[in-house]
Amino acid sequence: MAQRYPDIISTTFDLTPVAPFATEYVEHAGVADRVRVVSGDFFTDAWPRADVIVLGDVLHDWDEERKQVLIDSAFAALNDGASSSPSRTSSTTIAGRTPSGH
Repeated sequence: MAQRYPDIISTTFDLTPVAPFATEYVEHAGVADRVRVVSGDFFTDAWPRADVIVLGDVLHDWDEERKQVLIDSAFAALNDGASSSPSRTSSTTIAGRTPSGH
């Protein structure tokens, strides 16, 4: 996404063992100046704040109760002014905010 949209600044949030691979990927893609790699556990750690949260290939791995925990955590991590924008794609967009003037 960061390669396609050069004005986007993003964060990837995944388990600590994944961080080196994510860092290598964003460096190889040439977007390390705009993509921050953050390590943590979806279920126990606070999520990074964001205007848009995309769960890519995540929800299908969990039962309904754990899915709800993930969705609640995603909504809790949204910056002020964000609004719901569900999506039915291979990645689940939890919410987004339209920048002023757009």
